Amino acid sequence: MSKMDYLIFRNNVLAIRTSLGITAKELAEKCNLKHHKRVYEIEEGRVNPKLEDVIAICKHLNQPIDKMLNERVQIIIQFKREQQ
Repeated sequence: MSKMDYLIFRNNVLAIRTSLGITAKELAEKCNLKHHKRVYEIEEGRVNPKLEDVIAICKHLNQPIDKMLNERVQIIIQFKREQQ
């Protein structure tokens, strides 16, 4: 993934996670990530997510990987709100 993909992904994870009222630690636990701080580290740009982390996070947030990597967060949040 490019730097832009990482930036879009981490911003999308943060926005969607917070809109759902899930803490970073809760999301990491639900995704069975090795470190409970992994989601926070991804959102802060401290680490680049591994492919398996991206898949697990997208699956738990119920978002397609391509949208999480390529689209602005506002579009995804609006889409999610429309589905509720």
